[in-house]
Amino acid sequence: MSEDMLKVIASVDRSWPRDYIIRFLYINLAYCFERDIHFFLATKEEQLAQYKKGFIKHEKYIVCSTLIDHYIKALAVFGIKARKITATSTQIPLFAMIVEGQLGYYFLDPLNDLFRIQYGLKTCYFGRHSPYKLVKDNHPYLRSIDEDYLKKIDSDLKVHPNNINTSDIFDVLREEMIVRSISSRFFDVDPNDSYGLTIKKLEFIKDHLINLGKVEGIIERNMMYGFIRGKLFDRLERSHTDVVFNFDEPFNIKTNFVVSYPNHEQIVFEDYTDSKGQFKLERIK
Repeated sequence: MSEDMLKVIASVDRSWPRDYIIRFLYINLAYCFERDIHFFLATKEEQLAQYKKGFIKHEKYIVCSTLIDHYIKALAVFGIKARKITATSTQIPLFAMIVEGQLGYYFLDPLNDLFRIQYGLKTCYFGRHSPYKLVKDNHPYLRSIDEDYLKKIDSDLKVHPNNINTSDIFDVLREEMIVRSISSRFFDVDPNDSYGLTIKKLEFIKDHLINLGKVEGIIERNMMYGFIRGKLFDRLERSHTDVVFNFDEPFNIKTNFVVSYPNHEQIVFEDYTDSKGQFKLERIK
């Protein structure tokens, strides 16, 4: 186990109920990992070759299968039973896990909650009904955790400061940003000026939203910008913006936010880390 994992495990109070320990580990271990770019940014053929050869276990850089292994090992420290399961029947399957909680067996998918946890969002795959048909067919006994019960656990564990998560923040922001009559007044821009609104929104994003939580992985940073774009830009604005990887420098992959409107020059903003470890979004073109 990595030093970061051992610190999380050492923070667990062994007197906690089992569900509290499961939830604490599910949330806090997520900050120890990043998706392995050598797998997730590889071609389908290269991914299949890696899968057939067997995934290399790394303390930090993970794929779904190796991430589950880390979680199972951490849960075992507290005598909590868990096992890896196949969640999809695709050529390269998604692996998830089943854990024995206080109310029965729960479905967990830590990979698909990884970015969400790191950005402080609500989890979508902890103790919920599985969205995967294969899991439903093979494991019909799985229990779904009541949302109020989960909120109480999160409140007791202080998962989110002041019980306010990033999902709540974005729910409020979306109401202000998506309605053009409101966002144009907020940014003091003509409501018909989509280009101007897009630029103003990006300025707001870079000043207030890109350092929330602890999102450090290359792919997770890209997912963060995709999430923000989907939440705060309307359909027209999304059609003239994109979130892409910049592969110009080998082994130094970065996320670019591209703005392309007719009759305007294309603008490219790049995500990077400054000397103080803070993330910045800077115009490079």
